[in-house]
Amino acid sequence: MESAIVRAIAQSVGLPMLHVRAISDAADQTLPSRMMNWIDDVGKPQTPKLLAELALHPHQIPAMIRLGSNSHLALRQLTQAIGVILQQ
Repeated sequence: MESAIVRAIAQSVGLPMLHVRAISDAADQTLPSRMMNWIDDVGKPQTPKLLAELALHPHQIPAMIRLGSNSHLALRQLTQAIGVILQQ
């Protein structure tokens, strides 16, 4: 994933690297198939596209709510993990 690129760059210049990852969705969890159309190249939501898509396909709303909840949980856990790492 993205961390492999950062790890390779860090290794090439002799910098140590610690990678901590928080996962917001399970491998068997399906996400809305058109979700990638809702974000730009850097992952920023494209609100007009998102709202239009959800208006046309409201059955995707529960999956988006679940993803949002899981993302918040993953962020809280990541924050806690970083706090522990920094204290050590």
